[in-house]
Amino acid sequence: MNRERVKLALGLLISIACITGVGFGFDRLLLREGVPRTNVLLLSNLLTGVVAGLLLIQSKLRAIEKQRLLEHRLKKIAEMNHHVRNALQVVTFYGHMAQDEKAAQLIHESIQRIEWTLNEVLPRGWELDPRQRRVNSKSQERTI
Repeated sequence: MNRERVKLALGLLISIACITGVGFGFDRLLLREGVPRTNVLLLSNLLTGVVAGLLLIQSKLRAIEKQRLLEHRLKKIAEMNHHVRNALQVVTFYGHMAQDEKAAQLIHESIQRIEWTLNEVLPRGWELDPRQRRVNSKSQERTI
C-alpha cells in the first residue's frame, strides 16, 4: 500500500512539474515574440490546459487498458476452471469404478488437491478490488 502511495505522489509531482514547465515555456515564448500580455495570458493558459487535458486522457486510457487486460485474464481463468472441472467429473466417475481401492483413494486425493487449487490458489491476486485482496490475505494469514 505504501508503494502505491509513493507511485501516486511521484506521478502527481511529475505531472505538476510538466504542466508548470509547459506553462512557463509558453509564457516565455509568447512574450519573446512580442504578443500583448493579455493575449499571452489567454494563449498560455489555453495551451497549458490542452497539455493537462492530454495528460489526463493518457492516464484514463492506460487505466481502461489495464481494466480490459484484467477482465480478459479473469475470463480465461473462468474458462480454464470450467474445462478442468468438467474433466475432473469424468476422472471422478472412473475413479469410483476402479477395482483397486488404493488407486481409487489416490485418484480421490488428487482430485481434492486439484479442486483446492482451483478454489484457493488460482484466484489469489486476481481480485478487482485491492481492498478485497488485503482482506483475503489477512484471512489466509490467520489460517496458516
